[in-house]
Amino acid sequence: MDRIIRCIYNDHMNDKSAPPPHPLADLHCTCYRLRKATRRVTAMYDEALAPVGMTVTQFSILAMVALTGPRPMSTLADALGMEPSTLTRTLKPLIERGDLVVEPGEDRRVKNVAITDAGKHAAGLAVPYWREAQRRVERALGGEVAQLHALLRKVSAVARAVEPGSADSPPADKVGR
Repeated sequence: MDRIIRCIYNDHMNDKSAPPPHPLADLHCTCYRLRKATRRVTAMYDEALAPVGMTVTQFSILAMVALTGPRPMSTLADALGMEPSTLTRTLKPLIERGDLVVEPGEDRRVKNVAITDAGKHAAGLAVPYWREAQRRVERALGGEVAQLHALLRKVSAVARAVEPGSADSPPADKVGR
């Protein structure tokens, strides 16, 4: 444990732009900061969408399928940056409500996700609430939304390039050493 603390402390001290360490600091950790921001922004969108009984994740799925048409679960999960098992759990309430259906693809191993008329209606009801949440974020960030989106695209691309098994990721036997 002391080795971990020394390592984090040294990394922190080597970053001259970092504020001085504090026992309750966020350890200047990019992942922590991204997750914290994501949790807070997600909560804001979820609160905005509550009147229509939808979360922002559910809205994102409905909107994506409405815009792109039926698509295989695997490509939908990839487009959303979700694990397939997480997508399956997230789809369950949307399927139970009748907003989405899962249909067999041409290849029986493929399952396509399609939006129903009820799902299109639900997404349409949610759009004004989603837009209000968007406006709140844009007001809070001033004119920096475009820069934030560009930076997030870059972060996503970098993270994807170093996913396990990619050429840039460390070999499994070297992780944690």
